Amino acid sequence: MKCPSAGLLVVTWYLLAPPFQDGNLNLGAPLLQWDQSAIFASLSDCIDDRNRQLQGASEESQHITSEYLENPEQYVRDTNQFSVVEQSVNGSQCVSSNDPRLQTPKHASSKAHARRIRHKKKAYKVSAQ
Repeated sequence: MKCPSAGLLVVTWYLLAPPFQDGNLNLGAPLLQWDQSAIFASLSDCIDDRNRQLQGASEESQHITSEYLENPEQYVRDTNQFSVVEQSVNGSQCVSSNDPRLQTPKHASSKAHARRIRHKKKAYKVSAQ
C-alpha cells in the first residue's frame, strides 16, 4: 500500500534580508549570503509579516524624523541611520525553501574541498620532512 503523502514536498518560506557589506546594503549579493529573518509555512504568511515590518519601519522612521526636526540636539547621530533599517526591510524577500538560488553549487563546494585537501597534503609533506 502506498502512502499518499510520500510524494509531497514540504516547502517552507524564508523572509530574507539583504546583507550589509562595508556599511551598505548589498542587494546584489547571492541569496545564500542574505540574512534569514523568519520562517513561514506559507507564502501569504511571509508576505503578511514582511508587510507588517515595512509598516512598522516606515512609522518608526517618520516618528524619529519628526522628533529630530523638533529637537535635533537630542540626537547624537543624524536620522539617516534608521532609513537603512527601512531600506533593509524594503529590500527583503520571501523565498521558497526549494528555490535553486539557495542551493550551494555542488561543483563549487567540491572544488573548495579539493583545494583544502591539496593544501593539507602539502602541509603534511612539509611537516613530515
